[in-house]
Amino acid sequence: KPASGAVVQDAAGNDAANFSSQPVTHSTSTPPGTQGPTLAATNPITISDNKLSFGESATVTIRFAEAIATDSFTTADLTVGGGAK
Repeated sequence: KPASGAVVQDAAGNDAANFSSQPVTHSTSTPPGTQGPTLAATNPITISDNKLSFGESATVTIRFAEAIATDSFTTADLTVGGGAK
């Protein structure tokens, strides 16, 4: 949950206490003439090791269907769980 700014709210405008493992529908329309990037049709996300031990790390590769600007997507755009940092 963001501490401030664009927090998740219910229909009455109340901030959500928490929000995890919930299905989401994005209903904001895309501005005319633009479309957000889409994931590749085959192997869009690959993980180098999906069973890590303490202290290990893994590389996650995200493939898009089209080229994206290198500064348009960073780790700040991702949400991780399961104790990941």
